[in-house]
Amino acid sequence: MNYIGQVLQKTVLHAASDAYVTEYFTYDYDNAGRLQDTYHRLKISNTYMDEVCLEHNNYNEIGQLASRVIGNGQETQQFTYNIRGWTTDISGDYFGEHLYYETKRDGSNGRFNGNISQHDIRYRAGGYGGLEQLQFDNTYDQLNRLTESRISGGEFYQFGENIDYDKHGNITSLHRGGISEHAWILGGECADA
Repeated sequence: MNYIGQVLQKTVLHAASDAYVTEYFTYDYDNAGRLQDTYHRLKISNTYMDEVCLEHNNYNEIGQLASRVIGNGQETQQFTYNIRGWTTDISGDYFGEHLYYETKRDGSNGRFNGNISQHDIRYRAGGYGGLEQLQFDNTYDQLNRLTESRISGGEFYQFGENIDYDKHGNITSLHRGGISEHAWILGGECADA
């Protein structure tokens, strides 16, 4: 760690009975203490692999993440913000996301408290072909807790989830349905519906 407590290096060891893999992570920060670069290197048994840059971050003049190069240069993502400083768009060749707060897709009123009314995700399935798009519609209770998210588009058409809470704000049930049905209830049980 450096003098302000930021992690500079991390080592993760994965061991099996006949082999082991060691992962080495190195983190570089800019003068403002923001993460600039993350490097990764593997050691499999006694063989070191080439170090790769997992991400390189660039910041704008007010300290927001402006762009990120990930996957050893395979993808560059640009970030856009609204006047309140909330992320509104992430754009890249393999992944993108647009977040709707105050105004929904159709121009109608959304949420004005920072909750995400709707969001669209664009991704390239398997890294090939055109971009698939998923659309999410979110519902919140009076305490601003997410209670429902409906997903449409792509292979997850008509997928959704419902969440219930107790009076202390703990999740008491989580029901996900669409391709396959699952329900989680308080206590960690998972039941196929």
